[in-house]
Amino acid sequence: MKNELNIFKGGYMPWYPYNWWSNIRYFFRTIKWGWQRATKGYSDYDTFDLDIYYSRLMIASLSQFRAETQGYPGYMDSIEEWYAILDKIIFLLKQANEDEPLEEKNELAEWYEEYLETRPLTLTKVENDARIYVTNNDEETETKIKQYHKREEELYQIRVQKRKEAFDLMAKYFGHLWW
Repeated sequence: MKNELNIFKGGYMPWYPYNWWSNIRYFFRTIKWGWQRATKGYSDYDTFDLDIYYSRLMIASLSQFRAETQGYPGYMDSIEEWYAILDKIIFLLKQANEDEPLEEKNELAEWYEEYLETRPLTLTKVENDARIYVTNNDEETETKIKQYHKREEELYQIRVQKRKEAFDLMAKYFGHLWW
């Protein structure tokens, strides 16, 4: 399994073969971030996107906990019931993470990507060497764009709901996360 929490993987700043100075700076930053994680438990790199860091940390931690746990809360009937709850929390956290694809899809996503690549742009004016472009869309295209953005908002609300459900389960079973 690929460790998403590895600060040496080249996260937010990729390695550029043509920009060797940035690679050197980034290498020393990863050393600093590793030291911060060893001494503080988190690094400056982690606080850049704290929500993503915590999501990945919880998913990785709960996945390892599920693999290594040998017991379950005493009021449950079996370890399979406990596994099902842990699996549900892990699944909901993955679905809530914006890096992961949702089960639900935006049906207009492919159309919208194609539209962005081929949309007609018209130059309206040039001011101080700045060009201003507008799109000239017909009514049908404007309707599809609005539908796409409406569906994206619905998908965001689904992620929020899944995150809330995962955190409610975490709060309910928090005292049982030990082995």
